Amino acid sequence: MKQFYTYLHCKPNGDPFYVGKGSGRRSHSLKGYNAWHKRIVAKHGRANILIYVFPCYSEEQAFADEIQQIAQLRAAGYKLCNLTDGGEGMSGNVPSAETCNKISAAKKGKPNGRLGVHLSQTTKDLISVGNLGKSRGLGSKSSPETCAKIAASHTPERRAKTSARSMGNKNMLGYVASIETRAKIGLKSLGNHYALGKNIGNKYACGPKGWETRRRNAALRLLREQLTALNYTVPGVYVSTIIQENTKCPHC
Repeated sequence: MKQFYTYLHCKPNGDPFYVGKGSGRRSHSLKGYNAWHKRIVAKHGRANILIYVFPCYSEEQAFADEIQQIAQLRAAGYKLCNLTDGGEGMSGNVPSAETCNKISAAKKGKPNGRLGVHLSQTTKDLISVGNLGKSRGLGSKSSPETCAKIAASHTPERRAKTSARSMGNKNMLGYVASIETRAKIGLKSLGNHYALGKNIGNKYACGPKGWETRRRNAALRLLREQLTALNYTVPGVYVSTIIQENTKCPHC
C-alpha cells in the first residue's frame, strides 16, 4: 500500500515556495516542476532546498491537506509556485482512448532525440565502470506473494488480448538464413566456451567429450553445406580434420 503525504519545498531561510502531494521519493525529486519552481531551485542550489514531509492516512487526506496548506501559506503572505489551489493529481489516472489517440497522433513523425546518437568511448567506459558489481536482479527470487500476484494477473482476458495483438506478426516468420550467413555464425561460435563449467554435472554442457562433439558436429554440418553449395573440395584433406583442429577446447 502506498504511503501518501504532503510536502513543502523551502528556501534556505525557511520560506516555503511550493506545496505538493505525493508518495515514494516524489518529495525529494526536484524534477518535473514548472519554470518558476526550477528558477528558485537553480538560484539557491538543489542541495540547499529544505524539504519537509507530512504523512497522511490516505490519498484523499493528502489532497485535502494540500489544499489547506496552500490556502494557509498564501494567506500568511508566502508566494508559492503552485499554479492551482491543490487537490489535483494523476495517481491512478487512466487516460481515455481518445486521449491516447491524440498523444499518439502528436508524436507521429517526430524524430527520436536519441536516434543516431553514438556514445564516445569515454562515455562507454564510464557506463561500464558504473555498472561494475551491479547484479541487476541476477539470482534474486520473488516472494511467494509477488509470484501469486503475477500469476493472478495472467487472466484469460489478458492472454486473449496478448494473443490478438500478436496475430499477423510475421516478423522473421519463414526467414531462412543463407548458407554464407550460417557458416559465418558457425565459425564465429568456434572456441566459444561460455557455458563450459557453468552446469556442473551436465555432460552435454561440460566436459571435453560433450563440448568437442557438439562443436565438431555443428561446424561439420555448416562447412559441408557451404562446400557443397560452392562445389568446392579440398584435395587430400578431410573436412573432419579441419574442424577438429579449430574446435579444440581451451580448457581440456
